Amino acid sequence: MVRDYLDCLGVAEADTVPINLVWRIAPEIDARIVEAREDAAKAAELQAQASRINRETVMLLKESGMTGRDIAAVLGISEQRVSQLAKAA
Repeated sequence: MVRDYLDCLGVAEADTVPINLVWRIAPEIDARIVEAREDAAKAAELQAQASRINRETVMLLKESGMTGRDIAAVLGISEQRVSQLAKAA
C-alpha cells in the first residue's frame, strides 16, 4: 500500500524506496520495545567481542605449548570448540 501511494505521488522508482514501519502502541510499551532492541544489539556486540577474545586466547595458549585438552579445561569449553576457535583464528 505504501509503495502504491508513493507511485501515486509520482515518486521515481517507488519500488526501490526503503520502507521502515514503526509501530506505536503506548509510550511505555514503545520505550520497552526500543530498550529490548538496544539491549539485543549490545548483547550481539558483546558476544562478537567475547568470540574474538576467545579466538585470540586459544591461539596464545596454543603458542605457549598447551594441548587442546588443556586449553578446553582452562577455558571451560569443549575440545571441539577449541579446535573450531583455532581454525577461525
